[in-house]
Amino acid sequence: MIRPDRARRPSHPGEMLKGLYLEERGIAFSLFAAAAGISRKHLSAIVNGRAAVSAATALRIGRLLGTSPDVWLRLQAAAGRSAPALRAIGPATPSGGRAPMPDPISWSHAAPYFLAALAGGYLLGSIPWGVLLTRAAGLGDIRAIGSGNIGATNVLRTGRKGLAAATLILDGLKGTVAVLLAREFGPDCAVIAALGALLGHMFPVWLRFKGGKGVATTIGLWFGLAWPVGLAMCGLWLAVAGLLRISSLSALVAVAASPVLAWHLADPQRAELGILVAVLVFVAHRSNIGRLLRGTEPRIGQKAPGPGAPATPPSAAP
Repeated sequence: MIRPDRARRPSHPGEMLKGLYLEERGIAFSLFAAAAGISRKHLSAIVNGRAAVSAATALRIGRLLGTSPDVWLRLQAAAGRSAPALRAIGPATPSGGRAPMPDPISWSHAAPYFLAALAGGYLLGSIPWGVLLTRAAGLGDIRAIGSGNIGATNVLRTGRKGLAAATLILDGLKGTVAVLLAREFGPDCAVIAALGALLGHMFPVWLRFKGGKGVATTIGLWFGLAWPVGLAMCGLWLAVAGLLRISSLSALVAVAASPVLAWHLADPQRAELGILVAVLVFVAHRSNIGRLLRGTEPRIGQKAPGPGAPATPPSAAP
């Protein structure tokens, strides 16, 4: 979400919109422009101080924002309206002396964007690179090997390190690309697309909703949403893997830390997403968690239990 603690006092009428947290690339900005009866380009010019504000436009913007008389004065100054007239038509400041925060989003208009972000993220995330690459390499169905998972760790059990690396990178890029594409329509769409990509990877329609466990895609989506969080997760995974030599534990530690990392390195909205993502990944790893509690989870380099035997001993991969 847009951070209210980042506000600053506007220096000219157009900057008031910046101070009230409207982002030019967000859905809210487009909807606000439509509600104000002006084009997105014109509103952008007002925000950046490149266009004057007419009296009618100033009135519409003021009513939409539900602002205090002081803000009305700032808007109308560019339109040449007098202060007495403004005080007569301007809304009163609510009790407590603080103007209400704007909420220009109309859910009936925003819902199609959000649904498109979720669907687009899901379709990108549902591409089963592990299955496609191993079949293209003539190795058969990866789901019949090792743990039966479609992720990079199981691909590595075929003995093809290059295929495993390609699977890891492509699974991660699914999350990153979904976020970067959706981000052009605002931060909310980016978060929704990130969730869609993870759901697509874990529950791909092409594989009867039986997909991967989501670690690589989770790290990839964090590189799109907040790259310092993704980088820190990679560092945690490598540190735990190097110390304890247990791939699943390394992944779980990194994913569990993501909400805390996002809280400090990003914002509360992305931290909330981190909690939901962590829950999904932990549920997908429930069999691994059971083996960890029993002390039977294989270490990196050991054979993993599953529907088939690995072609060669595995090594480390997230």
